[in-house]
Amino acid sequence: PFNEEIFVKNLYDIEYSRTQEAKAAEVLLQYPELATRVIPHTPAYINYAISSNLEWQKVFAKLCKEGYFPDRNFITKFIEVLLNPWKKNVLDMYCRWIEGLSPTQEEIIKNQHTLFALLTLDKSSLINFTMKLIAQISTHPDFDFPAFTDNFSLCFTVPKIAKSQLIGIEILEKHYQKQAPTNPDYREQLAVLFTVPDAQLQEKVANLLTIYFNHEGLPEVIAPYRDYLKGKAQDLLATLSPLDSSTPSASSDWSALSENTQ
Repeated sequence: PFNEEIFVKNLYDIEYSRTQEAKAAEVLLQYPELATRVIPHTPAYINYAISSNLEWQKVFAKLCKEGYFPDRNFITKFIEVLLNPWKKNVLDMYCRWIEGLSPTQEEIIKNQHTLFALLTLDKSSLINFTMKLIAQISTHPDFDFPAFTDNFSLCFTVPKIAKSQLIGIEILEKHYQKQAPTNPDYREQLAVLFTVPDAQLQEKVANLLTIYFNHEGLPEVIAPYRDYLKGKAQDLLATLSPLDSSTPSASSDWSALSENTQ
């Protein structure tokens, strides 16, 4: 009888040098049954690092160009496996393999909530990989923006992901240009990003706050982070002055803005 596990493990036990990817792809193309009966089941059995994983990334890329996989739904399994508490080198291997499989926008959008969940895992390499995929679907009609904002805020304190945080802020900015935010409390979470010592990120956050969240109490929200501010962010926020709570504009402006965007 066909033993799925043995076939999967034996397939990845084959060592490829960096000059053999094309040859390996040619061999696999001769056995189309592997595209449906073996490779899609990789995540079920390969929970350890493969020495030739970089070569496999290139093999997957070559196979995709040849239209080797008749059913690409298995990409979901490759993405879901990133939620496992495995070693970093194994998770990084799957990230490379997913890149090799070149998921389409439609394939990514089907897995958007898994990707959002990855933002909460406090793993910088996973977040950096994930945010690149999220950026590809951020303008898709089915993009779940509220779910993204909720999960994105949970990685604001993760170190070494400034570029990914900048990508996320740019996604917020593009969305707010079309529909103003309706949750004023989100500015308190955004302000946490001022602790990241990246001048470009801080400037983007400062712009968001002054354009879309400049309502009663904003100076007080920013106050705990003023010592972290750099460059243009510092200049932008220095112009803020506490609003007079006796004036109706502070709260009523937000209510009017929210109503107009519903």
